[in-house]
Amino acid sequence: MSPKTSDAPRLDLPVKGMHCAACVDKVERALRSVPGVTDATVNLATERARVELGPEPAALGQLRDAVAAAGYAIPEEIAVTPESREREQAERAREIARLGVKLVVGALLAVPVLLGSMTDLFPWAPAWLRDPRLLWLLTTPVQFYPLVAIPLMIWLLPARYAGSAGLLAAAGIYALAKVPELADAWIFSATRVVSGHTLKHLLAALAGYSVLRMLQHRQAV
Repeated sequence: MSPKTSDAPRLDLPVKGMHCAACVDKVERALRSVPGVTDATVNLATERARVELGPEPAALGQLRDAVAAAGYAIPEEIAVTPESREREQAERAREIARLGVKLVVGALLAVPVLLGSMTDLFPWAPAWLRDPRLLWLLTTPVQFYPLVAIPLMIWLLPARYAGSAGLLAAAGIYALAKVPELADAWIFSATRVVSGHTLKHLLAALAGYSVLRMLQHRQAV
């Protein structure tokens, strides 16, 4: 990598499609791999990349192609204008509102489950809240919504990235995790070492890992 100079040309580019630190690392490596780029720094919070260019700077098209090959996107409009800033703020506000709704719904479902299932910590919880049938009813939407929504989204919406099968694999593994949970007592009595609930959490962690691997290796289609 060439040494940077204070007067080196620099680009400040928007980058779409990032979700985590692994995404940041992939975009930075993609930009740095382009001939004519001396350094690249990506900010996940602002969804922008600062690209330092060398004496023979890379063309914008090369940078856009490299980022697209990594599974992300540099929009056609890259200039920061009052209109673009307003659109970006509106998009962020809508996304925050959607996440807020999900948070409220999740809390409304999770708090009663917490109170009803941890009777040692909350002995004052009413008896009806401890009913296993009610607890099952409250946890079902949280656990089965992704199992239904993910395959439907993959089926109905055009894929932006290769590797969507990773999401199906994650959903399948998580669905499989429900089997040992339902056989919790039987598994523990048979093994005397591990419970079905423990196996459920191990499989759920494997599902999360499969999503992480998919994000690390996805490519634009």
